[in-house]
Amino acid sequence: MGAHALLGVLVRGGEAQTQPLTGRPVTARSPAAVAAVPTGACWRTCSPLAATEPDAEPVAVRLRGWREHTRLLRTGEADAALMFAPYDPDGIDADIVALEPRVAALPADHALTPASRVLLAGLGIAPEEVDGRAEHDIDKHGVHDLAQLVALISLGTTTTVLSKSVAARYLRPGVTYVPVEDCPPATLVIAWPERSRSRGMAALVRAAAAVAQSRGMSTAVEATR
Repeated sequence: MGAHALLGVLVRGGEAQTQPLTGRPVTARSPAAVAAVPTGACWRTCSPLAATEPDAEPVAVRLRGWREHTRLLRTGEADAALMFAPYDPDGIDADIVALEPRVAALPADHALTPASRVLLAGLGIAPEEVDGRAEHDIDKHGVHDLAQLVALISLGTTTTVLSKSVAARYLRPGVTYVPVEDCPPATLVIAWPERSRSRGMAALVRAAAAVAQSRGMSTAVEATR
């Protein structure tokens, strides 16, 4: 399971809330706003494991773009964020939730598509370029988001590298995902403003780690199959 599964169990009381995020302290009457990686449009009703924490408080999840998380934390519009590294750590504390293998997103007719796994050199990508690769490709091709980038891949226009859990949310005709053998892992973190001293937020952070572990996510990279 990946980031989308983890977020699903962090939603209290059903579907993720749709109201705008607002800057306010976390209280029993005011759900903690969690800014989430963009891995889906809504969340199914589930019984959240986060509620087992003694200091747990209601959580409202909002899906945000990759560039927005740290800004929302600094302005108080979000109380916590699930996001991938790298990020600007100024004014932010974070714990690693999981390390995920990455896959290459290739057009179905790409020469490397039949391979069981590929190497970064075959993709023309250096290890130090991996973390920001998808965002770089979004900017390079003038598209607005990952969905549009994947659409370009299906047309044979480009390729990119994604974490395994994000790729699982973008299964499209014409796109094949192939494990990248020598790729650095994607680091999923839960982050919060360093000034935060809320016991409810601390409970949420602990719950995120517990949920990740219960879902088979780990701070060690899982074997690529």
